[in-house]
Amino acid sequence: MIHTLKCLPEFFEESAACRKNFESRINDRDYSVGDYLALNEYTEKDGYTGRAALFEITYIFDDPKFVKEGFVIMAIDLCKVSPAATVGGEEKTILDSMNDFSSFKKASESI
Repeated sequence: MIHTLKCLPEFFEESAACRKNFESRINDRDYSVGDYLALNEYTEKDGYTGRAALFEITYIFDDPKFVKEGFVIMAIDLCKVSPAATVGGEEKTILDSMNDFSSFKKASESI
């Protein structure tokens, strides 16, 4: 399953550069290990920037002793980054610019 999410620029940049390898979210979806997060850079002022990245969820931490109730922390692995793109004046998201998710390799596998 692919979960499409908005992501603020400061967090998007760190994730896309592989310096931030986790995502903390309200647990309002059925997140599972092996699912994907499609993070789309978004600003309150301008909306979607067109920059997007795809990550695989590799671990889920939701122990109530350490994680606030209703939240989840996910370990993520970068699969693909898409630069900002527009088509006919319309912004594209990661789902628009990537057709076949099954062919993606993790960033670490391509080295």
